[in-house]
Amino acid sequence: MANILQWNIRGLQANKEELDILLSYIYPTIISLQETFLKENKIVTFTGYSSYHSYASEIDGVAHGGSAILINSSTPYTQLNLQTCLQAVAIRVTLRKTITICSIYLPPSMVFNSNDFNDLLSELPSAVLITGDFNSHSTLWGGTKLDRRGKMVEDILTKHKLCVLNDTSPTYIHPATGSSSAIDLSICSPDIFLDMTNPTNYCPIALTSCACKIMLCMINNRLVCTWKETKLSHLHSLRFRKARSTTQTSLYVWSLLSERLLFRSSTLLLFSLISKRLTIQHGNLAF
Repeated sequence: MANILQWNIRGLQANKEELDILLSYIYPTIISLQETFLKENKIVTFTGYSSYHSYASEIDGVAHGGSAILINSSTPYTQLNLQTCLQAVAIRVTLRKTITICSIYLPPSMVFNSNDFNDLLSELPSAVLITGDFNSHSTLWGGTKLDRRGKMVEDILTKHKLCVLNDTSPTYIHPATGSSSAIDLSICSPDIFLDMTNPTNYCPIALTSCACKIMLCMINNRLVCTWKETKLSHLHSLRFRKARSTTQTSLYVWSLLSERLLFRSSTLLLFSLISKRLTIQHGNLAF
């Protein structure tokens, strides 16, 4: 079974440590990345993986956006040379069957033109899986409102008969306010959707493990409970910061909670992956 992961990484170079851990433990077949902030003159490599990029745009020397696809080097694939103005990259890959996978980032400041997306879709052979940060809001995929871009994406989905794989869970938590939204989408053509939902078929793609979601919820609830009981108010200062690696932060959190939490050693990986997103807002531990 192939594992396809999607992550708005908010800086490929800044989060390379976390991504290396993810690749070494989960060893996904493909990982789709958004907001890589990677300039064209920068090279980032990962052992056992080939990478393809739509490089970030530069404004006053600062990189914005960008998308990428990492694929296990042992997996048969070909790169698609897209002729699009959008920040998108795509490959044609053979898993249980041959499908097209596209990673895309649509900046919130971008004037979104549905024709550009229609043109992109015309370059993607079926069956197609598109993963990306659309910065669009709709109740269809878990938002609390419908904005103009969300309506345009809904219309595109209807026109091209595409399916949304999101389960309405939030995909982004604002680090300052703690508010959540669902702006990262996984959409696919009906043939892929049927493969994933038909109980008589083997599921060829696991975008998110249900067991992982349950485990994260259990850990989250236990951490919140422990934080309240022990009044570890200094956890407020455990945001990722310069000169303190993610691993150091993770180990520090672990040392504070290990006497109260009967976790197995593998749970330390989850701390490594979430500590950069670790915040406490309004009495809730969010990551």
